[in-house]
Amino acid sequence: MVTTGEPGFDDLAAIAAAAAAAFGPAGRSRPREPKPRWYRRVAPAVLQLDCGGARHTVRWHRGCLVLLDHDVAAETGLMALGAERPACLALLQRWRATLGTTAGPPGASRRPAAVRPGGAPLRSAMAAGQDLRSFGAELGRVVELSWLVRAERRWADPDLAAHDRQRLVDTFLARLRGSFAASLAPSAAVRGRQQLALHARPLPSGEEASAEVTIGAARIEAELQLPLSWVLDVAGRGLDEVPGRMVLAVVDNDPQRALLGVSGIVWDVTGPAQVAARLERWWMQRDEAGWAVAEHDRAVRRGSSLWWSTSRR
Repeated sequence: MVTTGEPGFDDLAAIAAAAAAAFGPAGRSRPREPKPRWYRRVAPAVLQLDCGGARHTVRWHRGCLVLLDHDVAAETGLMALGAERPACLALLQRWRATLGTTAGPPGASRRPAAVRPGGAPLRSAMAAGQDLRSFGAELGRVVELSWLVRAERRWADPDLAAHDRQRLVDTFLARLRGSFAASLAPSAAVRGRQQLALHARPLPSGEEASAEVTIGAARIEAELQLPLSWVLDVAGRGLDEVPGRMVLAVVDNDPQRALLGVSGIVWDVTGPAQVAARLERWWMQRDEAGWAVAEHDRAVRRGSSLWWSTSRR
């Protein structure tokens, strides 16, 4: 059989079918899926502060910082003429300086100011730590997450500062230890004086994770190797403190029902002073009180591979 390198009828038909599938009935290209952003699943943050003799609200949601009680474009012009800077706009200036964001040119319409995290690197760990306190607890959490995102993405960059690298690892380990302790807190009365020990190693993205649990009469020990992104995907979403369970990864989602599918360790009380560990996948749903285990008619899809082992001694 001789091939000419030119497309035949079957090839042209396949090309035409692929082209037709890429377009809707009106001949327009199908809309692309929105690019996932780290802040899409992060809970909103609200700050109220005294500004000009009144109580004003600043809100962060889905990557935007909004001053609800100000026309930033107009007031920026007044400040250029010598007017006093309101407390809300002073906060906005600190926000931009800390996250390296820049606002676009002020528009003529009266709209709340919205600032998205920009591409410039966050300031040094020491400076960022000082700024966290100035933003309050909720906005400080957002600044911290933004910094962690950029540090994790630059992990393979040799120019990433050593103190920023160390701070990312320290945050990863601290949140992981807290999650381990919180997951076992409901069984504390049954476990008695069993000690808890966690050995953790952060992995660059793409490496295979592992979890090994050893349960003894006097000690519950876990050895975890998880990607650095755990501190964003799990802890950053507030999934690191689930009673009776320890979330290791987010592996699925149902945006219509606002559900996240996760995998992790489930601790079962099997008798007096007896606790067993198993690896499971389940759905989580956020309510006003936080995340809770949810029922769903569809099973959670299997996510990234994880080597799992549990034993008794």
